[in-house]
Amino acid sequence: MNFFYSVRHGRSGGGLLTGFPKSAAARVIPSPFDSNSSTEMLTAEIFYKQQSFTIINVYAPQGFDITQARMYFESLKAPIFIFGDFNLHHRMWKANSSNSLSNNFADWLQMSNFLLLNSTTPTHISHTGSQSILDLSICTADIFHRVKTFVNNTSFESDHNPVITEWSNINFAPRNIKSINWSNIMQQTSEILSSTLQDFSNTMAIVSSSIKNNTTMTPLPHNNFPPWWNMACHNFLLLKKKFKNKAHNAFSIAAWIKYKKYSSKLRRTMKKASRSYWDSICNISRNPRMFYSMLNKISNHVSQDINTSNLIIHNNRIISNPQLQSNLFVNFFALRIQHEPIPLDYNGVHNSNLNHPIQIQETIKAIQTTRNSTPGADNIPAAWFKRLNNQQVHTLTASFQKIFTTTNIPQQWKHSLIIPIPKPSKDKTIISSIRPVALTSVGAKIFERILTKRISTFLLTQKKIPPCVYGFLPLRDNQLAIYKIQSNILEAHQQKDFFIGINLDIKSAYDSVYIDGLIQKCLHIGITGYIVKFIHHFLQDRVLQVRWRNQLSKTKVTQRGLAQGSVLSPILFAIFLFDFEDTLEEGVQVSIFADDIFIYCSHNSPDHIVKNFDTQ
Repeated sequence: MNFFYSVRHGRSGGGLLTGFPKSAAARVIPSPFDSNSSTEMLTAEIFYKQQSFTIINVYAPQGFDITQARMYFESLKAPIFIFGDFNLHHRMWKANSSNSLSNNFADWLQMSNFLLLNSTTPTHISHTGSQSILDLSICTADIFHRVKTFVNNTSFESDHNPVITEWSNINFAPRNIKSINWSNIMQQTSEILSSTLQDFSNTMAIVSSSIKNNTTMTPLPHNNFPPWWNMACHNFLLLKKKFKNKAHNAFSIAAWIKYKKYSSKLRRTMKKASRSYWDSICNISRNPRMFYSMLNKISNHVSQDINTSNLIIHNNRIISNPQLQSNLFVNFFALRIQHEPIPLDYNGVHNSNLNHPIQIQETIKAIQTTRNSTPGADNIPAAWFKRLNNQQVHTLTASFQKIFTTTNIPQQWKHSLIIPIPKPSKDKTIISSIRPVALTSVGAKIFERILTKRISTFLLTQKKIPPCVYGFLPLRDNQLAIYKIQSNILEAHQQKDFFIGINLDIKSAYDSVYIDGLIQKCLHIGITGYIVKFIHHFLQDRVLQVRWRNQLSKTKVTQRGLAQGSVLSPILFAIFLFDFEDTLEEGVQVSIFADDIFIYCSHNSPDHIVKNFDTQ
């Protein structure tokens, strides 16, 4: 990192500092304030990652006078960032009072090409404890839609909080188009699966290597390509440009004919790709979140990369190294929770419906219902499993059966690759504000889907789950849960009773599950034999690894709760809560959907309801 700085004249300490990467070129632009002025300003023009922009650093202890800088700001070339302690109070940034300097500044801001980035979060705490916004962040209008600013709540023993501004043009990651030679992969797969010398883990490792060797990534230039842009579109575009240049430079009729030919092919390919993309959107339109994400991509015409922060604050230290950050994440996500082990007997009463040999029809059904999501650490996608022929699926089923009966679980099945995702409206520099999204083995998901189908059928046919538990079970969706609560509200209204409800949300629900306690509940309701033994071993000694900013963390073994991203986890969580109703007083009802628990009661006396709640 290189720096520009200015020293305060006539006063000890302080000053202005602007840092920029060593790979960037930069120069200082003289400011309109001389050394005798109380206002300090440091202006740097920076050239970085094919971007040219200006950063203005300001400190005005007596309030900033815009009349001295108006023409200077407007003379600089956009894009421009202005950061600083302006010591101005105005209602525009949620102050209770204003003066002539702040009024002039607000008037200029509304008439100029600059926009205020600050939210309502205070940036300064006085010695009396009052909070205000003194540190303003401003940018030119041309980049406003790509800039985000947030205030960190760690003061570093200062009366000002750090203000972090992110510009997506600088953090832009080039989009890659993946091309996979499935013909070669499946030919090699036939040879791999026909060999009887390899165990399942080694076989999958060889398959993973084959997929990796037959996959190419082509980076796209920094163009505004639509989200449906694929390799065929890209190749025809390159050919079109190539022969257009030849036609212009050499006046070649043959080149001009080829240019027209590839232009036509490009139009047809683009039309086909866009229609296919729209069809995929329509197919998922029942999922509002995914539908919104797709529409957002279309409207922006850019790849929606995860919006992360390059800075993490830990123990009052700023960590910027991505490798150190990834290790901090994995340590946080793998925090051990100590529980006393319980002696367990997996056998119990044998249940043939849960433990009969795995059938090829079960494997085929599980493969068909597996989504084409991002693969886990083994890098074997669902597309590979969906391309297997019947003989290969039969071989896969035999391997599944061996794993089922021996509980010799492949290590990659217990390896979760964690992608940290910032929670909405949270401080992205704090580890606890990050939500882990786990990428797990697709092969494990297919196997889990077989077991999940067996368990859900058993729970419903044997009526092991009470009617108050909804979600992740057939005919137990959230609409039914809402209908039941609404019916109770209407009934209380008709009888002129009071209705009081309490909503509970379990923090870190999956992580809080006591594994041995869960297995004991499974045994209690009749889930015994191979299936419960597999579940217990599958949940123990799981390996976490974080991928963050193109860096992989160290691996960490965890015993913490249910596995994130696991197909089995939702139904196991429902089993874990199945006896929650038994803890309630008579007259108190509950509705459980995933990790949301709604407790309610109706009575003609509110005191009676409160008394029932207090005894819980």
